[in-house]
Formats: sequence, C-alpha cells, structure tokens
Amino acid sequence: MRVNKLTEGNELFCHYRNQTSPQPCYIELDCEGETLTADYNGEIGNAVPFAVWHRRTLRFDIPILTADAANRLLDEIAPLAQRVIGGYESVWDGSNHVGTYTDDAQRAIEEIENLCDDLDFDSENDTIQYWDVADWLNDPDWIKEFGLTAETGNARVHEIAEQIISDAKSEGVLLDGDVAEYILNIRDDLETE
Repeated sequence: MRVNKLTEGNELFCHYRNQTSPQPCYIELDCEGETLTADYNGEIGNAVPFAVWHRRTLRFDIPILTADAANRLLDEIAPLAQRVIGGYESVWDGSNHVGTYTDDAQRAIEEIENLCDDLDFDSENDTIQYWDVADWLNDPDWIKEFGLTAETGNARVHEIAEQIISDAKSEGVLLDGDVAEYILNIRDDLETE
C-alpha cells in the first residue's frame, strides 16, 4: 500500500471565493489503487466520485489539519488501512461495482472512523487556524501602524499586505481572503472620509 504524504503546511486548506466556509477535509483510502492520502473535497456542495459512493474508496472526515498532523494521522491509520485492503472486494451488484468488506476489514474501518472522530491533536499547532481578513484587521490601529493613507500607492499596499500575511503566519494563522484587495478598499474609503 502507498501512503501519499503531504508536503505543504497548509495543503488541506481550500476556501473557494463566494463560499461561506472552507472545503471539508478527509482521509481517503482507495482500496483498488491501494493508496492512503489526506485531501480536501474539491467539489462545492460536497459531491463525491462514484468510487466513494459505491464504497470502493472510503473517506473519513477530519478537521483542517497541518501537513505534519495529517501525516502523523496517516501513519497511525496505515496498518488499519492495510487490513481494510486485505478484506476488500469489488463486486458487481447488477448495476455497479461496489466495495464489500470482510468482518475484519469492517472492524478496521470502524477503528479508522473512531481515530478520525476522536482526534487528540493540539488545536493550535495541529489544525490550521484561519481568520477572515476583515476579522483579523478588525482593530483600526493597523492603519496608523502601517501609515496607510488615501495617497498610499498600490505597490506600498501590496507590501503592507505581505507584511500582514507574514505577521499572521508567525502567529500560526492563515488569512482567508485577498488581503491586498481588502487594504485597497480601506484605502479607497479613506479618500471619501
């Protein structure tokens, strides 16, 4: 069995524009491809592929974890996943190929579900903390701190945005939204005041 590890710290975080919340995450066990990985659902509305619908691929919901935390979880799940694959069979049910599992594989599935449901992670270091840009910049003191005025040029606005993003990252926070665009809007509002 192959375990696909994550390499980027924020790899499981995806928040599509105009959606109210980030995409949900999961551990995925592709029983046919014998592959275990962590990912986010790329479909808006949480649609799932046929392989998942027909239980040839199994998904287990998890919070938005850092790459390190997700990789530790993948390592913990790997022996159980091997038991699931060992007890997996794809069977034609008259309409579709569906996944069936031996009793031992089903017990391993339940153990994986329990691991994912009862994660004992440090929420500050193991899950991705994300803030909406407007919430992060709620205190107007940052405007004075960075010297933002109606005359601040676009290049300086982008420098300010990069500094704010960097400061947030140093506190373990990923900012959700376009920081530069938010600052440009604040700057433009300063012109009308």
